[in-house]
Parts: sequence; C-alpha cells; structure tokens
Amino acid sequence: ILAQVLLKGRTRRDTAYSRCTSSPVAAGAMDSMQEALRDPERLKATALRYMKSEAFKVWAGFSTFVFVVFMLFSSGDFSFLLTLSSLVSVFSFLMVVVKIESGASVKGVSLKMMECYIAIFFGRLCAILPFEGYLPFDKSGDWLYQLCECIGFCLACAL
Repeated sequence: ILAQVLLKGRTRRDTAYSRCTSSPVAAGAMDSMQEALRDPERLKATALRYMKSEAFKVWAGFSTFVFVVFMLFSSGDFSFLLTLSSLVSVFSFLMVVVKIESGASVKGVSLKMMECYIAIFFGRLCAILPFEGYLPFDKSGDWLYQLCECIGFCLACAL
C-alpha cells in the first residue's frame, strides 16, 4: 500500500511537471538552455548576449555599488543585511521611476500599493530617525541606512 501511495505521489508530480513544460515556449527555452550548457561555444555566445543586455548592465552596476558600500561602510557584521535590504528597496523604486519616466505611463503601478509603501517608509523613518535601537550596528547605521530610507520614502512619494 505504501508503494502505491508513493507511486501515486510521484505520478502526480510528474504530471504537474509535464503540464508546466508542455507549452512549446517553455520546452523550447529549456531545450536551448540545455544545449547551451553542453556546448562551450554556444554557452559563451549566450553569456555574451546576456551580458550586452541593459538589464545585466543595470544589475551589474548595482551589485558593484553594493560591494563598494559593503567594503566602505560595513565592518562585515550581520547587521549590514538591514542596510542591504534598504539599498535593494531604493534601487527597486528607482527602477520603477525610471520605467515610468521612460515609458511616460504608470500602467501596472498600483496607487494603493504606493500608498502602503509610503506608510511603511513613514513608520520605519519614525522608528529610526529619533531612536538608535533599530539601526544596524556597523558603520552603515551611522547615516547611510537612514539616508537610504529617506530616499526610498521620497521616491515612493514621487510616484
């Protein structure tokens, strides 16, 4: 009986997997990725194509910026993750602002969600500006974390 239950579970998983990959687009993308991984020349060409994309350049620039901030303003402490989360948040709002400005459209951006983010940033700023209990312990908690939160609040209000 246990073997039948296990086989039924496996069959369901296999069926779910086959449903996910049954679309021609997903199957084609997976096949091309597998072929690229097998052939070193094709892998190199695929990597170069992705490296030339605008998204890769933006994320590479952000990663470099975060690394520099980590080296300059952090003592390698675990609390830098709080500053990192603030940097990612600011970066995401900055990307939304750039997308809205370049496309001249706010399609896909929810006003209610922006209002929620404004409330979140405001609450966080009320907790970190006058009090030191919620700040990172490393050097990034001296001023960089608060600055990132203020910039994020301003970007959310601008949207």
